Parts: sequence; C-alpha cells; structure tokens
Amino acid sequence: MNNRNLVRNIKLLLAFFSVCFLGIIVYLTYFSFYKSNSVAKNVANPRIREEEENVLRGSILDRDGNKIAYSQKTEDGKQKRMYKDGEAFAHILGYSSYVYGKTGIELAYNDILQGKGYGGDILQVIFQGVKSGFSSNEREGYDVYLSIDKEAQDAAYKMLGDDRGAVAAINTKTGEILAMVSKPSFNPGLIDTKFDVYNSDVKGTPFVNRAAQGYYAPGSVFKIVTAAAVLEENPKISEETFNCAGGLKIGTYTLTEQGGAKHGKVTLNK
Repeated sequence: MNNRNLVRNIKLLLAFFSVCFLGIIVYLTYFSFYKSNSVAKNVANPRIREEEENVLRGSILDRDGNKIAYSQKTEDGKQKRMYKDGEAFAHILGYSSYVYGKTGIELAYNDILQGKGYGGDILQVIFQGVKSGFSSNEREGYDVYLSIDKEAQDAAYKMLGDDRGAVAAINTKTGEILAMVSKPSFNPGLIDTKFDVYNSDVKGTPFVNRAAQGYYAPGSVFKIVTAAAVLEENPKISEETFNCAGGLKIGTYTLTEQGGAKHGKVTLNK
C-alpha cells in the first residue's frame, strides 16, 4: 500500500513539474514573439541605457551634410546629445532622453542611429554584441541624412518671429520636405530639465507640430481648387455672373468674407 502511494505521489510530482516546465516554455515563446520588442524599447528598461552608452549615437544631418544633432563623450565616459539650432529643428528631430523616451526622427530612426540597422534585426544586434566583446574599438551608430535644407529651415524659423503658426516648404516634384517649422517650439537639448515646463504650457503647446498636426481652415488660395472643380463639372459657369453680398448662408451657418467685404457682381473670369 505504501509503495502504491509512493508511486502515485511521484507521478503527481512529475506531472506538476511537467506542467510548470510546459508553462515556462509557453510563456517564453509568447514573450519572444509578442512582448520582447515592446520590452526592449521600453524607456523604463535599464538595459537600454546601458546598451546605448556603449554606442556613440549617430548624427542627424541636413541634405548638405550639416550636422544638426550629434553625440559627444563627456568627461565621465558617458555621452550627451547635442543639438544645433535645436528650437528651429525641434519638431522634426524630436528628442532623445533616458527619462522621457524618444520622439520624432530620434525615435523613427533610433535603430539606425544606434548602429543596429533598419528594424533592429535581432541577429545583427547579437552579432554586434559578440563582436564588441572581442574588440576594444568604440562602437558608433549610423548617420541619418534628411531632405531638410538648414538655411531654409533657419530662415523660416526666423521669419515666423514670435507668431504662433507653421511654415513648410516642399519640393512638389519629389515630395521632399525642405523646411518644416512650428512655433512655439522647445529646446530638445533641455528636455530633461524643462519637460514639465513645456508640457504644462497649455496655451503655447510647444510639443505640437503645427505643420503636421495643426488644423487650419484653408485660405483664399483654396478657391483655385473649388473653382477648378466647378469648371470641370460645368464649363459654362464661367459665363455666369454672381453677386457677392459678403456672405453665404449654409443651413444655419453663414460663411462670411474676411471683414464682411462685399465684392458685388463677379465672374470666374475676373
């Protein structure tokens, strides 16, 4: 009887450890395929900072090779991210912080700036880690070149002055963004010490990229689009005369001309 109980207990114990072992395998498989990427990029993960300190972060340059963001070693062996004309480029570059994470280009091309290649291929990361263990040479990340023209960016930022708004210059033939400025802005180099100040500025909202995230009613230049659509639908409308009374009632809403100006009789020809 005792032998039977012993055998039964051994089988139960074996089944228990088998279930535990199977559970660990299932969890590790799930973690590897579904959770590892988010954990590896979590700003709260201390291994990220340790790994990034071992690689001199790559630079971000404009279309002509002018550095607008780069890293340099400090006296204590760590590295500091430096930004040239940081406020002018803030909404494009974003920021790179161990406390508040990364945004903008710093986030979108983080793997390349860290020398991991696009997408941060895990095999490449492992290879680089093994290689660095046998080499005393300092590892460096890759540089990122933008389509931005630094002179155009600086000029747009200066001309916008103290106004709130945005300026964007685009090469319509290629789609390249030559300049993109938003104000109010922030200094990405001071993000660790002034984040709360920027974030609490409800009126200025310096973290909002007005060129890409702002909502604005189209100005008079958009009349060209609506006129072209009307002419395409009804070419003879160009011969008709309209009376501009300074406003147009649409349902319960009245759309008015700026300042309520009345233009009288007008045609699409003049």
